[in-house]
Amino acid sequence: MQLASMILGAPTQITAVGGMTETGVDAYSTLVLDHGPHRHATLTTTLEVRTPTAAILATIDEARRQLTA
Repeated sequence: MQLASMILGAPTQITAVGGMTETGVDAYSTLVLDHGPHRHATLTTTLEVRTPTAAILATIDEARRQLTA
């Protein structure tokens, strides 16, 4: 959320869904941050499968940058 907020500013609306493991640990989550017209961020986390650690920045004019850890 910090990277999205640094680039797009504070979100005006947040929508989230997630689930927990049987032991009560956060297993996965997806958040959609609305930052105004044509500006939003989608954030996804999971402990259920191995995924790359990356941020993808895309713009309406098809510019795209990928940041990996």
